[in-house]
Amino acid sequence: MSESVRVQIELSYQQLRDLAADNPGLAETLLRESGSGVTTWDLEWMNAEDFVSRMLEGVYLPPLDNVVSEEASLRGRNADVLFTWHSGYSLSIQLSWEESSWKVTGSPVLSQLF
Repeated sequence: MSESVRVQIELSYQQLRDLAADNPGLAETLLRESGSGVTTWDLEWMNAEDFVSRMLEGVYLPPLDNVVSEEASLRGRNADVLFTWHSGYSLSIQLSWEESSWKVTGSPVLSQLF
């Protein structure tokens, strides 16, 4: 994961924790609507990584071994990759080459969560 995405997730998570402290009822409603099973009590001990893991549990991603096609578009140090499954489901991920490895810089899945 790229540093910019990591920072965005950390900031969003901190805003949620702040909301839980200021208005627990609203935060609880938002969490309930996410379908993650996370509560405001959970936010007291979770870090952002724990939270993302719990949120991603509720996201349906078909098994990677069922991918029928992968398309990549490269531009300099950036790439857009589109995965398509037999069912017609597809997922795009944006990547950037940083520190000798590909890092995720964006995805609709992350946009939905944050």
